[in-house]
Amino acid sequence: MTSKNRVTNLQQYQKRSEELKQEGYVAVRPDAFISPNNDGYKAFSWNDYVHSMLLSEAGASASYSGGESAARQQVSTIFASSGGESFNKPKDVGTPGLGFMEWGFGNRKPNIVWLLTRMSPFTAAGFDFIKKILVGRGPQPKYHYTQYVGGNITEKYIPYETAGVLLRGQIAELKAKEEKARLERQQAEQAQQNGQSQQNSTSEEKPISINLSDSAQGNEDSEEMKQLKDDLKKWEETNAQVRHFIKENDLAQTYLDMAGDMALMSQCFVELQLNQRHLNADNKPVDTANWDPKVIGLKHRSIFTTRLERQDSNYRINNAYVSNQWMDASMSATTIKEEDRKVSAIPFLQSTSAVKDLQRYVREARQKRVSVKKRPTRFIMSPRDYGGPYYAEAAWHSIFAGSIFEYAFTIVDDRLTRKRNSNIIGRVIYVHQDYITKLYQQQGEKKKKELRDIQNEVFRSVNEWLSNPSNAGQALVSSTFTGSDGKEHKAWEIVEIETKANDQASADKTELQEISSIIFFAMGLDAKLIGNTPGDTASSGGTDLRERFLVKQIQFAILQQLMLRPLEVISRFNEYDEHLVWQIDREVLTTLDNSKTGVTKQESV
Repeated sequence: MTSKNRVTNLQQYQKRSEELKQEGYVAVRPDAFISPNNDGYKAFSWNDYVHSMLLSEAGASASYSGGESAARQQVSTIFASSGGESFNKPKDVGTPGLGFMEWGFGNRKPNIVWLLTRMSPFTAAGFDFIKKILVGRGPQPKYHYTQYVGGNITEKYIPYETAGVLLRGQIAELKAKEEKARLERQQAEQAQQNGQSQQNSTSEEKPISINLSDSAQGNEDSEEMKQLKDDLKKWEETNAQVRHFIKENDLAQTYLDMAGDMALMSQCFVELQLNQRHLNADNKPVDTANWDPKVIGLKHRSIFTTRLERQDSNYRINNAYVSNQWMDASMSATTIKEEDRKVSAIPFLQSTSAVKDLQRYVREARQKRVSVKKRPTRFIMSPRDYGGPYYAEAAWHSIFAGSIFEYAFTIVDDRLTRKRNSNIIGRVIYVHQDYITKLYQQQGEKKKKELRDIQNEVFRSVNEWLSNPSNAGQALVSSTFTGSDGKEHKAWEIVEIETKANDQASADKTELQEISSIIFFAMGLDAKLIGNTPGDTASSGGTDLRERFLVKQIQFAILQQLMLRPLEVISRFNEYDEHLVWQIDREVLTTLDNSKTGVTKQESV
């Protein structure tokens, strides 16, 4: 391509265009030779797919005050409906006359949110970050006690399994302290008696006073010692039970799944499992009247397969429904397997009365002397954030309303389109009319092609060459011919309008940073903690990152506490040690003088 055919602005293009017109060239308009596609077909893109998932036809078209119809007659699927009551369950399942509450429009809100979240790198990264903050190092049993030192009371948390060392050490210290005090009293009493004996040698004899209470204390434990020994005994009993519970339940995986659901929908479900059989001291099964179960299992229940029953007349949710038919929103009624259509009802425990409800279910089973198979052993709890009476409302779902999320996909799609058409965009093809005329005349008397057909063939050949990515960087040789003026001309000329690549790149960078900032802002995240956003190479110091990370951990601490609620219920129902508390340990950044790896463990109080 000659330098004359490479222009950088509109003035240069207009000048070169006039020159080519004077030489007999005509600019090719694509729509002049390629018939427009009127069959409605359009290449389907990921942006189109996102659009179809985001929007649903509104129930009624909006209108302006002036009476004109609104431009947007579609609403976000996420906010189209909170869902109504569904009776799509067997009649003998759950509370008679009550159905389950749908979760969003078409009972598929969790499915749609999950689908959209993993389609965007921004929401996917944000979701993964929140999930990992919530789960931390997983739930850990801790021993909670208080200390009085120097007039101050401090609270201490240590790993529960090591509390035996602490208690035995406290007993030994107290025993040594009490023994020392006893010896000091004896020495003082002896000294007093010796002094009185000397005095009596020079004066009249007086009766000796003996403190019988002090002597009695040496034969029995003090109240403090009794308490420590009771604490040790209770710890030994609870520690064995907790170790067995942790061994039989994968708490790390369970809480990772719970954290994923909480990060996605601000709500999760867990199932508490009681032991169905109960053995007496002789290792024989007991009847239901003497059934004294413990919670032995804690399992995750997916938000994709769990729904809540409608409240009864006392505003209580009695059951949670579980079914695989809600797992995949794309599955039609004809493709669901029969075993996946099954709907089960499991008693639901309100977080405020979970322990009392468990005790009530067990008590009623004893009173009715139900069979072993009918003993209530499965219950569902649902830690959740703020929302309606059934399901939480995650504030960050606001990005799916309006055009924010769709705009993010539009940016990517537009850049991909520009990339695919990089050999075409910015080029104008000029075809010499004498060349077309000569090709027309070369057909002879029996002309099968019209001028338009010939010109279309020339344009297609040039256009296909330019649009083929494999031809990038290769030369396009133009045919030459002798024109009506007797001079030699090129069959076609291609004028390239150079775009400012730096300006385009800068605009793309700004757009990506803006859209990522909006998404992360809605999710309550700091982009610096996730990683540099596309196009941003600036780095932050360790102190800055550490402070940002600590702030985020504090903000998500309340959700962690909600997720620990089922373990607290288990501890109370199983009558574990009152000193037992459950915490989620965190990892935080620190300086290298405190840790060789720059990371240390921090307990959540």
